[in-house]
Amino acid sequence: MNTVLACLLIAVLTPYVLAGIGGYHKGKQLGKVDNNNPRAQAAQLTGAGARAVAAQQNAWEALAVFTASLAAAFFAGVGRGYIAPLAWTVAMIVASQVLTVLGWGAWFPWSVPAILAGAGGTQVEPVTVEAVGVVALVVLTGLAATITWWERADQTG
Repeated sequence: MNTVLACLLIAVLTPYVLAGIGGYHKGKQLGKVDNNNPRAQAAQLTGAGARAVAAQQNAWEALAVFTASLAAAFFAGVGRGYIAPLAWTVAMIVASQVLTVLGWGAWFPWSVPAILAGAGGTQVEPVTVEAVGVVALVVLTGLAATITWWERADQTG
């Protein structure tokens, strides 16, 4: 179980570490960090700075997949099969796409990492700190539910 927690901690912290590296390179290459237009400034980066920004975007997408995987693992334990987690994963992908198109994606936990990575384009509502907090809450709740199920479920049959 400690391995799952360590992997989750690494997955959650990676985008923030990469944001710091990207911010360092923005300051080094461009003079300062432009918090009003961060994507436009990131597009001007070259070399290691551009790679750090791209890696951060990839890390947000990986966090979404990893979080969904934890929930799928929980449903696999509950349903004792693969149909329930597969159905849940497909439902969340569809729901995140639909809600993003409707303008509510910034508040749906499985849409937030992709929106932060720029997958929604320029027409998507910006993600707030509260929305990232909702993602963290969902991750922690899913992890707690999975751990509780693994510890208390009847694993004999």
